[in-house]
Amino acid sequence: MKKNKPKEVFPDLEAETDTREIVKKAKRFARFQNACILDLMVEHNGEVSGDAGHGGFINLKLEFDSFAIDVDFKGEEKADSINNLQSMSISILGEYERKTFISALKIIVDELETPIVGEKID
Repeated sequence: MKKNKPKEVFPDLEAETDTREIVKKAKRFARFQNACILDLMVEHNGEVSGDAGHGGFINLKLEFDSFAIDVDFKGEEKADSINNLQSMSISILGEYERKTFISALKIIVDELETPIVGEKID
């Protein structure tokens, strides 16, 4: 950090000024409402090179109202399931985790928007 002397109010006082580059963030909120309600908030700081320790992040928050959703979790020691979930937050940290997650989301959207061809299953 560079040290700069304040010039106005206290000319004899030495102060430290943080000269690091300010990390930009983007935040977006969307509400989807029809027979159910889904609120989505996504916050990120763009592409930041390096692993999770270099500060790159994506934060997702989903809030559900009258929304039929069940989520299953599997960890190293314990598996768990939540029914009637009200909200969920996901944080993705690191450059390649970001790229991989975005690639996975593109595949999910492509699959869900592509009509299924063939006989209807009852």
